[in-house]
Amino acid sequence: MPDYFGFREMRNSLSDEERKEIIDVPPSPWKEWFLTEGSKTWIAVGLLILDIFVYGALWLSSWAYAHYLIPPALIAALYLNYVLWTYLWSVPDIDELRKGRLKHTLAHPFPVGRWTPEYKVWKEQGDAGLHSGALNPDEFV
Repeated sequence: MPDYFGFREMRNSLSDEERKEIIDVPPSPWKEWFLTEGSKTWIAVGLLILDIFVYGALWLSSWAYAHYLIPPALIAALYLNYVLWTYLWSVPDIDELRKGRLKHTLAHPFPVGRWTPEYKVWKEQGDAGLHSGALNPDEFV
């Protein structure tokens, strides 16, 4: 049987020491994976279900003016979804970091998401810890 992807060759190309090093290195902790990538999909699905519930409750309501509340309620629900998303996974803008300002606005209510690696640095070192001294090529265009 042909080895289309080269798995056998790759497995056989490793020395015994390299195999032992790969086995000895522990993978990333489950909690770290869950907070960074694993829960994004499920939280998004939960928020979608919640939005559908709000829409359905207003649609099926016996109150005469409930249909007029559907657009503002959906706009509010979508904004709250966005706020939760930025609270958990907002990554700071590189240009804003270089300028040294992280502001709270309606578009960016939380400068750094709580479940991002940048948050640990920002919590321990402040804005200066996120600064990069590298030159930005966009500044010279």
